[in-house]
Amino acid sequence: MESAPSIDFCIPAIGAGARYLDFLIENLFKTAADPDRIRVLVSYHTDEDRAQLEACESAARIAAFVQVPAHEGVMFAPSANHSAAINALARLCTADIIVLSDYDMAFLMPGWDRFIAERLHAGGIDLFGVCYPPLALTQQFARDGALGWLSGVALAKYQRIPNLSFLAIKRTLLDRCFPDGTITAFDRYLAEGNLPFRVMSTRALARENQIPMGMVQWLDTGYEIPELIARHGLRHEALAYRDLAEQDAFAVAEPFQALDRIRQPEFFYAADVPFLCHFKKGSMKAQNGTPVSLFDLFVANVESFLATRFSAARAVDARAPASWAS
Repeated sequence: MESAPSIDFCIPAIGAGARYLDFLIENLFKTAADPDRIRVLVSYHTDEDRAQLEACESAARIAAFVQVPAHEGVMFAPSANHSAAINALARLCTADIIVLSDYDMAFLMPGWDRFIAERLHAGGIDLFGVCYPPLALTQQFARDGALGWLSGVALAKYQRIPNLSFLAIKRTLLDRCFPDGTITAFDRYLAEGNLPFRVMSTRALARENQIPMGMVQWLDTGYEIPELIARHGLRHEALAYRDLAEQDAFAVAEPFQALDRIRQPEFFYAADVPFLCHFKKGSMKAQNGTPVSLFDLFVANVESFLATRFSAARAVDARAPASWAS
């Protein structure tokens, strides 16, 4: 009898986010229907990063670490480093399904692994994951700098298409669409001194990225995904985004409301069922002294919600083809 698909779960990480990573690993194995079919791969940049990551309680469940040199002297270096880490991890993958995930995520759906496998196999989806929030952001840049003209301008990410904060694909798609193992060339784009902004100046570009004509797109890791979808005719499915005010998974959410919206947790639903939540801006919070009690609250909400959901796990299992049974 055919077993459940294997999954390589890839997590780009830094030492400052060790606690978030620790919880994600604990959470993903706790909520998986077939944990023995999952292999966790983690990247890091420095020896200090690795020491912090290896100190996690869940470190023994990490199958492999890969060191990725950090970019220095590059504009938007964290994004460049994230892109390089994703590519390094993808090149190590051998499983049926590859999941690329930020380290400050948590699953809210028991049996998430079978749900993803169903969407990629029985559902015929090529790319499955989270979408960017439908927000137009503004930034302040030095007026006398190269980006001064962007100060106060509304900036958008591509919409309603999965992104690399959390993305699941079949291994066969990786081989077909990314033959050299490069998921995104954004690190090279930044290293060449290019600016990560472009105007939606043509109807084709606006339609491809689902951003209104005339708006400025803020490029990020995996900004090429909409173009790849169009070029290869890929079928994609983005989980439904809900912000803090719209979600019904966290019973205690008030302390998060004091954060500006971009730092508030975000939630992703599958058919109106909570699937995944994102602590959001984990690196920034880890480095700017945000009280760790916010993450304690995040963890407590996740655990409380899961305690009410595990009784529904059989319903998720029932969706999986019998051939996946171990």
